[in-house]
Amino acid sequence: MMEENRSLHPDSVLSGILAVQPLLDSLGHELSLLDTNMRYLWVSSSIAGRLGKPREELIGMNCHSLHHSSDSPCAGCPVREALVTGETRERVIITNGKVFLSRGIPVKDESGTVCAVFEYERDITLEKEKEKSYLELENRYIELVENAPIGMYRVTFDGKYLSANIHHARILGFPSPAALMDEVNRTSAKIHYAEPEAREGVVAHLLANPNRWLERETVFLRRDGSPIHVHLFHRSVFSPGGEPLYIDGFLEDITERKKLEEKIRSELELRQQIFDAVPVHLYLKDRKGKYTFVNRAFTQFRNLRHDDVIGRTASDVLEEPTASAARAEDEEVLRTGSTLQGRERLIRGSAGEFWYSISKSPIFDEKGNVEGIVGCSFDITPLKQISQSLAESERRYRSLAEDMPILISTSLPDGTLLYANTAYCRWFGKEQQEILGTSFLDFLHPGDRTEIEKTLSSITPELPSFSREERVFAPDGSLRWQRWINRGFFDPSGKLQFLQAAGEDITERKTAEETIRAARDEAERASAAKSEFVASISHEIRTPMNGVLGMSELLLETPLDSPQRNLAGMIHESARHLLVVLNDLLDFSKIESGTFALSVLPFPILRTLEDTVAPFLSQAAEKGLFLSLEADPSLPAVLLGDPIRIRQILTNLLSNALKFTERGSVSLSVRLLGWEDGEARIGFTVTDTGIGIPEEFMGEIFTPFRQGEAFRTRKYGGTGLGLSISRKLVEMMGSVLSVESAPGRGSAFTFILSLKAGDSGGESGQPGERASIPAFGKEAGDRKPSVLVVDDNRVNRELVRLMLEKRGFLPETASDGRAAVERLSRTRFDLVLMDIQMPEMDGYEATAFIRDQGSPVLDHQVPVVALTAHAIKGFADECLKKGMNDYLPKPFSSDELLGLLYKWIPSSGIRVPDSAAPSFSGKEPKTEEVHAFDGVSFFARLLGDRDEGKMLLELFLEAVPEDLEALGDAIQKGDLRACAKIAHTIKGTASNGCAPELSRLAKTIQAEAEKGRTEELQELFSRLRFHFALTEEAMKKELDT
Repeated sequence: MMEENRSLHPDSVLSGILAVQPLLDSLGHELSLLDTNMRYLWVSSSIAGRLGKPREELIGMNCHSLHHSSDSPCAGCPVREALVTGETRERVIITNGKVFLSRGIPVKDESGTVCAVFEYERDITLEKEKEKSYLELENRYIELVENAPIGMYRVTFDGKYLSANIHHARILGFPSPAALMDEVNRTSAKIHYAEPEAREGVVAHLLANPNRWLERETVFLRRDGSPIHVHLFHRSVFSPGGEPLYIDGFLEDITERKKLEEKIRSELELRQQIFDAVPVHLYLKDRKGKYTFVNRAFTQFRNLRHDDVIGRTASDVLEEPTASAARAEDEEVLRTGSTLQGRERLIRGSAGEFWYSISKSPIFDEKGNVEGIVGCSFDITPLKQISQSLAESERRYRSLAEDMPILISTSLPDGTLLYANTAYCRWFGKEQQEILGTSFLDFLHPGDRTEIEKTLSSITPELPSFSREERVFAPDGSLRWQRWINRGFFDPSGKLQFLQAAGEDITERKTAEETIRAARDEAERASAAKSEFVASISHEIRTPMNGVLGMSELLLETPLDSPQRNLAGMIHESARHLLVVLNDLLDFSKIESGTFALSVLPFPILRTLEDTVAPFLSQAAEKGLFLSLEADPSLPAVLLGDPIRIRQILTNLLSNALKFTERGSVSLSVRLLGWEDGEARIGFTVTDTGIGIPEEFMGEIFTPFRQGEAFRTRKYGGTGLGLSISRKLVEMMGSVLSVESAPGRGSAFTFILSLKAGDSGGESGQPGERASIPAFGKEAGDRKPSVLVVDDNRVNRELVRLMLEKRGFLPETASDGRAAVERLSRTRFDLVLMDIQMPEMDGYEATAFIRDQGSPVLDHQVPVVALTAHAIKGFADECLKKGMNDYLPKPFSSDELLGLLYKWIPSSGIRVPDSAAPSFSGKEPKTEEVHAFDGVSFFARLLGDRDEGKMLLELFLEAVPEDLEALGDAIQKGDLRACAKIAHTIKGTASNGCAPELSRLAKTIQAEAEKGRTEELQELFSRLRFHFALTEEAMKKELDT
């Protein structure tokens, strides 16, 4: 049982300590219990008193961080060694003629694992005294038990009860003696025994000792079967004739006593471990100075036996001069009754000389008289060595700091300087004694002083360091720059004690940085101005270019002879080429100015590739070239990326390949190379059999405005921007555009993109019913494609309707979203052109209704294209998120509208001009001509149908005045929401009516109202009415023509 009690749990150990805490505290020694992480589970009051902290605050702290400010245990620490080895580790100390043992003793749990370690210095004399006290306690306990009420009984030798008292019955779990006798007498009293056969041995022993009182402790079973420990005091009674009669006895329930005895044995063993475990020399002396108790640390330090110390004085045990010093200390404590603390002394032990700190306290009797001394001493040799090392380190540090050219200082948290090196004093032009005691904060610029004060209040022991660049006043009053690295030092409670800092003058560096920054800003302004100039010029050229394209297109649709058609065709083709150049210039200027941004949205990769290749099929056929698209069948159906820019890169590469290839073939190959981090690695390669690129020109082909050898001969034309823009776009996508080429053998341009797969949403990855490449040569069906035009603006509705009719479509119209979904619930359409801002139900709500599988709409997958005056960045993405398929901003040309229709209704068989670009436009709004009414462009949209055009002009002149009147009322009432909505309507109507200045002013009013700015609205409205008058006059002239 004793061996099992050595396996303890930290809680039981701590309970044992708390049971004797007053006794341990009265010793005045330092002792503690630590867990396996060397955190305190319990400390004596002497430790708390020395550290000036409540005992509770120390619980949970690491001993090495608390005492030595160290992140790891000290070398040779017996506590650490006991934890690691599971064995007792000790250091022997001899002081005052007595031996103490500094010991770390592991405490193990039931599995044999170390669960705690005692750290103590233990006096064996005190242990003996305590053992004696517990023996007396145990004797008093036994005396009390013997005098307690006990059970009494009489039973036959075969186990039948003759009598029993109430205590006996209750001990055995019966309510009364009668119940006991009634139940037990049916069998035998042997049912009380945990081992029933044992009763036979007990009876035999009684029969062998007639009329003698015998006693026995055993285990009985209560009525409910629970075991109890009992003490039996019984005898066998015989008749005068020697005949056995019965058994008399007393029964005592000693279950609680057994538990208490077990606890006492455990506590005695625990106390023994505690006093032997501590690495402190503990001892007790009487008034005559004789040792009455010493712990193992005391005796082992001096290599003495316990009996060599007890009953002897310091003179008998210790060597001189240690013995004389000990006697003097004892006499002082006995005479004054005061505690002696922290006396340091060099003591010789069996292992050499060590420094010890001695503490002694008086022991008082019940009357308050000093009757003895309790003392302890602990080894401070490592502390002495550390202190000497720190002193030497400080001396070297000060010497080094004084010789360094950088500024070094030590200050209090309020900035008061405690130390400043020679460089510091020299920089500020002061002597050291003059500068100490002042605050370094006084040298700082007021703005920096506020910031440094905030920083000082926010540093913590976890983040004690920071660096800053500060403006500092020099001795001559000038403001200079310094860079400082600061570190705070904290006490154990986390309070900032002082600050050490190192700094340097960085004024020259800051001046140089400012010069560089100014030069960089100037260069950026110049670059921005260049880019802005290119963009502005490109936009300005675009306006008349649109006129050239429109007029040449109209001219080609009129009866012309062959030379005239040839000239008009060249005009139209040259204008288209110039427009491509302008677009390249715009993209290049955006990239150069840093305003170019990629969009990430889901797109079907196969459809994008087919849409890219389709426009080049006719060009390849004209040159007799074989153009092919080779798409890996394992490609994901939908990818996340910027389809417009991917298509732009491929378009540039295909265009160059066709341009520089006279015979042979051009191919676009797209392969899935694998998956990495959830992204598909897709390789794009455009290969041709053209003229190739000489090695000496390979480094120039990506240079803007150059084309390798062609940049000298200009044989093939072009701006030389295509490859440069493509390379920059590929780099923005995180890849590299590479090229392999040889003269006369062709070229291969390759780039690899890592793209995440998107939700296919029904995309099969194979050409389907909405594939973008048309079946060339296939006869168109007889059925004309139907389109539903949804717009609350009558002019816009009629304009789009007429444009569609002219191209052979079957358009129907709806004035708002609610009318549109009603129409779609009765009729299937091939496409829906949907305005966004409408009364009753707007375009987003209508689209959501269409996509709802539970709605009565006949075709939930009908393509829906946003057709609106909104042209701000990101609006196209918003339309896609709302369930729409595409987006075309107003104003738009007939080619742009027809290109979009061609994209979403490819089987229509309707002829689309070559200039139509069937792609997700996402284009930015164009700069419009600044005049009242562009009649040429207006009628060009209607393919020259002046009758239909005049009808639209009449609708325009009827609708806009009503909108202007409503806008004026909204401005007058301050209803900014209505104002913005009406201005938006006028903007769209004016754009479609080719009244650019009217549209621009309406757009400005809409923006001002949306931003909540009312100051300029009245003036802008006056200008709007004025320009409408000019527009009305111009339109009426057209009506009169």
